[in-house]
Amino acid sequence: MDNLGRTKAELWASFDRWTAIRFEQELHDNFARNGRVLESALRSGSKSNLAKEERELNYLGKSSYEFIQRLLERIQREDLNGLTGRYDLSYSNWDNLTSAFLWTRLFGLKSQR
Repeated sequence: MDNLGRTKAELWASFDRWTAIRFEQELHDNFARNGRVLESALRSGSKSNLAKEERELNYLGKSSYEFIQRLLERIQREDLNGLTGRYDLSYSNWDNLTSAFLWTRLFGLKSQR
């Protein structure tokens, strides 16, 4: 539970609240439920067919990959808390703009983000 709490806090701080909630509901909770079924089967020594759990783990692996891919795309676009709007040319954002950034914008030396 400590790892879940830390991971959710990091997702919330870096991305947003809904990213943290989606992680918990769509990935963590399903992995935990599947793990409980597998542990129960191992403890009981059951020789039951775990094909359903295997299919679910395969699906969760794909879902995890897609979730991480979406996060990486957001990172690449710099769509993170604290970075969104950092290149806006406005009086309220003046302190966040470096001289180098302003020079490149002024002379058109670099494409806009």
